[in-house]
Amino acid sequence: MRLFLQKSVVSCLFLLACICSVFGQLTVDFSASDSSGCGNVTPIFQDLTTSPGNPIVSWEWDFGDGTPHAFIQNPAHIYSDTFGCFDVTLIITTNNGSVDS
Repeated sequence: MRLFLQKSVVSCLFLLACICSVFGQLTVDFSASDSSGCGNVTPIFQDLTTSPGNPIVSWEWDFGDGTPHAFIQNPAHIYSDTFGCFDVTLIITTNNGSVDS
């Protein structure tokens, strides 16, 4: 699952688009708060994954900017004063070993 964040050079706004992934009954999904402004931008990511009957046991967030991954359910992440697109990936693991992103 990926969230594309594009910081516009002209307007300094983030544009958000989401692609969801379905694996059996595990549906990986997330959202990010709207963030705007120039300089550092800190969207808050919210896990919206559904996994009926199989509790989620771990989250791994890759923010697409080369920084260390986060291993909590709903992280905030600082994107420093850089321009470009960031491919954000959420990897979910359930108690029965199902893994999806």
